[in-house]
Amino acid sequence: MKNKKIKELIQKPLRFHHQDIHEELEELKGLINYVNHQVQELRESIARTPITTEMLPMCKPYEHPWWKYQRDQFILSRDNIGGKDETSGSINLDEKGS
Repeated sequence: MKNKKIKELIQKPLRFHHQDIHEELEELKGLINYVNHQVQELRESIARTPITTEMLPMCKPYEHPWWKYQRDQFILSRDNIGGKDETSGSINLDEKGS
């Protein structure tokens, strides 16, 4: 008698828990079906879009003035290494003697 009572007490919460699991599974199935539908719509819209080889316009990326200054200074110093520097009178090492 005591064992039967214990089993009944255990079965009631398990039954509710079992039902909750089934409800959550049904909800997940619905979400998966929704995502499958969305993916199918995306595939169809991509298939309808013609493939073009033209370049899409892009915005010019923002460059902070400090980094622009640093880049310009680097280019100037790089250009003056092998070429003639008007301020110091250095010789261009890349030019062949004529």
